[in-house]
Amino acid sequence: MDHLYTVNAFVLDRQFTDLFAVIPGVASGIMFLAWLVQRPHNVGNLQLALAILAVVVLNATTGFSRSTPPSGPPRRSRRIGSRRS
Repeated sequence: MDHLYTVNAFVLDRQFTDLFAVIPGVASGIMFLAWLVQRPHNVGNLQLALAILAVVVLNATTGFSRSTPPSGPPRRSRRIGSRRS
């Protein structure tokens, strides 16, 4: 059972370390820093940073749920055309 959690953690980690998740994550961080530095704070930068971060998390969640097999007992598969006597 612990092996399943390790595999799932690895799959989830892979979703966040993909290049197409890292680049928007960095962009979100830059927008958040821009919001922190500006005086007065521009709310649009904060909204954009949070929106980008939400898209990254949603993408990782969707990719994780599609790449993990359903839990439960494994199904037995039958070969097409095989006959039992």
